[in-house]
Amino acid sequence: MGKNLRRGAAAVAVVGLVVVGAPGPARACSPWGTAPLVLDPAYADDTVAPTLAVTSWSVWRGDGSCEGTGAIEFTLARADDRAPAAQLGTELTLISGTWPGPAMPEGPRVQPLNPELSLYFNDRGQDIDVELELRAVDLNGNRSAPVTVRITDDVGSGGCAAGGGGGAGGAALLGLAAIGARRRRAR
Repeated sequence: MGKNLRRGAAAVAVVGLVVVGAPGPARACSPWGTAPLVLDPAYADDTVAPTLAVTSWSVWRGDGSCEGTGAIEFTLARADDRAPAAQLGTELTLISGTWPGPAMPEGPRVQPLNPELSLYFNDRGQDIDVELELRAVDLNGNRSAPVTVRITDDVGSGGCAAGGGGGAGGAALLGLAAIGARRRRAR
């Protein structure tokens, strides 16, 4: 019995760690910064434009200690004939709607620590309905064909148009299910 009690306590401790202490996404509290794309003279003879596809996007809104911060996150498929995809910049143009702020980044931007693109905004619980044009920019300034994306997040309807951020909830449920299965086997 002592052995089963120790196993049960260990399982509860693991679930407690998942629910209370496990690190979750820190996107809004510790945002990835963007930097201006710096052209490289070594690519001065490059005349081939890169390619860009937006494979997905999502709106994430912070809660708890991250309340008041949100992010629009893009998964991008970028390619160039010479430069690695992570070195390509992304240029954004607001086509329609009102950007939720702070100011929309100007010029081609790179996220050196993250090959994807996250745009942070001041989340005041506002609906978002913006149309953006994105272009990949290589190290000589060649621009891809534009890709237009409409981002919608209707807070009043009770949810985002395209999923939001996740937390440890799913892992906690799996942990509880494992405890239940272990208890049934012990009997």
